[in-house]
Amino acid sequence: MKFTKNISFIFLLLITVIGCNKEEEEIPSWSDVSWYTEAGGFAHSNLVRNTGEAMSFIDLSQGVNSHEWVLDSGNYFIGSEYLKGDDLRNHILPDLDRVSTSHSINVLFTESGFQGVRLHNTYYYPVTYIGKGNRVDEAGNEIPDTLEAHLGDDGMWVIDTTFYVNVFAPLEPEMQIEYDGEVLARVTQDLIFLGDDEEGITYDPSDNSTWPSLTVPVGESIIYRDLTTIGRPETRTWTFPQNSEIIDFYEDEVYTDAENSSVVELQMLSTKSTNAGAMSSERLKPDQIAASETLKLPLLLTPEVSDIRAAYEVYKGDELILKVGSTDQPSEDESTWAEIVVEKGDQLKLVDVSYRGIVDYSKVSRTWNLYDGTTATDSVSYVAYNDLTSGDEYFKVGTFQIDREKDNASGIEASTDAKVIPLKVKVEIEQRPTFKEGAITSERNATPAVGVYDKLITFNVSENLQAIADQDLAKQSFEVKVSNSASGLAETVFDIASVSVSDINSKKVEIRLVDEIYNSDQITVAYTGQANNAIISEAGASLEDFAQESIILYGKESILDADRAGFEIDKDGKPEEADGWFYQGTNYYIRTTDKAFTGNYSMSFNAPNKDFLNNTRDRLTTQINVFDFGNTFKENDPIRISFKIYIPTGSPFTDGLVVRFQSPTANVTQVSTAGVTRDQWEDITIDMISAGDLVTNQQLTIMIQKGDLAGVSDTDPITFYLDDISMTLYEARP
Repeated sequence: MKFTKNISFIFLLLITVIGCNKEEEEIPSWSDVSWYTEAGGFAHSNLVRNTGEAMSFIDLSQGVNSHEWVLDSGNYFIGSEYLKGDDLRNHILPDLDRVSTSHSINVLFTESGFQGVRLHNTYYYPVTYIGKGNRVDEAGNEIPDTLEAHLGDDGMWVIDTTFYVNVFAPLEPEMQIEYDGEVLARVTQDLIFLGDDEEGITYDPSDNSTWPSLTVPVGESIIYRDLTTIGRPETRTWTFPQNSEIIDFYEDEVYTDAENSSVVELQMLSTKSTNAGAMSSERLKPDQIAASETLKLPLLLTPEVSDIRAAYEVYKGDELILKVGSTDQPSEDESTWAEIVVEKGDQLKLVDVSYRGIVDYSKVSRTWNLYDGTTATDSVSYVAYNDLTSGDEYFKVGTFQIDREKDNASGIEASTDAKVIPLKVKVEIEQRPTFKEGAITSERNATPAVGVYDKLITFNVSENLQAIADQDLAKQSFEVKVSNSASGLAETVFDIASVSVSDINSKKVEIRLVDEIYNSDQITVAYTGQANNAIISEAGASLEDFAQESIILYGKESILDADRAGFEIDKDGKPEEADGWFYQGTNYYIRTTDKAFTGNYSMSFNAPNKDFLNNTRDRLTTQINVFDFGNTFKENDPIRISFKIYIPTGSPFTDGLVVRFQSPTANVTQVSTAGVTRDQWEDITIDMISAGDLVTNQQLTIMIQKGDLAGVSDTDPITFYLDDISMTLYEARP
């Protein structure tokens, strides 16, 4: 019978050639350090084994005074000859225990992890070992493989090093199935643990008659979790049960598929019973210890549709203050409820997080029955508290009910569940400083009468306000000054008709004046009523004074988008065309960078002479799908249209430029260019009264009307540039 030799021919040759008998050499003339391992050669690296396997080591040192090998506990010296497939425990050399002075050894590893094989030599002369690459320390870290002998107490030079062999145990797959935060089953290679069972049930993986049944929900999340640690697996491959689908899984840079993820969330799609699947635990490298072990999951899954169970969360602002899960059952005993405090006007957010017993959300309805007698049906709903409590008083929140309707097609029965929301809500109000927030603005609100508007000055404050108790005191506390340089009105204090708190926003103050204001006015407002409590918050804090401040008047902003009205955006990637505009009946309008008042672009018009014009069709017109004039200006509203124009010398036209609305046509206005200085940008301003309500399909047009053209000969070009068109409400003070 042929034996396997674990010591190679090269090892024997090296010992024969290099080795020497210590009895034949009393003191050598030199020393050297070297070794050889079956796995790493002349290096410390690549030392890996499975438990139950062996590795050979040879000390090739010369000029040695003493020599010994020392093993970690759980590892053994064995003989050198054995049959392939033998249980190496039968070849243990019992007399050696854990120390050997042999130059060559064979070591059996029975414990997993980094196992040390220590070589302790003393030499007559100093030696240095320079290895190949790095070696591995006891923590598995790579360090430089260089050793220098140190002088011992006995005058000998010492090399003391340890070969760390990374030993891997056989893979022992283990997994568990979870539902709703609870473990339904845990499976090892030998046992099944159901629920909180600690003893386990034995099973035969090849005989499914020994497999227990496990009830799981239909349409709800269950989790397959890999628990394997023994054998140091690197990955796994799942075989999932039939009639299931993946909902989610843990993903990292290495494993991007559910089949290899350590945690997988799945759901059963019907009530059909099925096997639970399998999991193969895998160790991939190095090749010497690569392994795979499959755990067939010995469970018969029985999917069932559970009764529906309500679950909800309650938030105060962004803070979660109450969470009731599907298995929780809050008490109806109000003495056990938690007490919370909210500010008057605050809301609690109620969020439905139910999932148990829900297969199809379209078959589910919910009802929040609130303390004030109202109901809400959204998955996220709100309950407001606008009345103060005092003493031991408190408000409730209400109850939450969820209903599942019967589904004849799937055989799912109707189900309902209702739970109280166990909170006592006390409503208080804290007195905080109350001050103006933001700018003072003006409003122009329509009234039923055409052309008649309710004009007021408004500002917001930091806290909810009480209704104004003393109108005379409030009016005396404000000073409103109005001037208008265009009309010649010097700064004048205007009388106040009323001061009020907004009906729809209790943090907003509204001031109405006796005389009308116009958006061409300059208006300032000051308040000095703090000392007299002219305006106070709900909590009793007096509004803080503020000095004269200019207000922002309504209608001053152009209703036209500034970038498009300045021709800064091209149309569909065509640089010669401007987004939001089209050219009607002409090719003479071109978007250009030749001239620009602001930005980089303007719109140019350049016809060689009047014979090239198209009567009334040389138009630059807004597109209705970009500029929507609906709900902007009403009949009799004063409109100001303004733009910048540049007319070069050599284009002497004085008339023929027209501005109007079209579709329908309205407010046709002739624009004289006789007074426009050539070769520079000039302002054109047109004030008009809207002939009717502007509508969505209406357009603004700037055009050259050939019949009205004046100031040019038959050969003069008609050339000009336009930029920064605006359209605003402009109320001139009479």
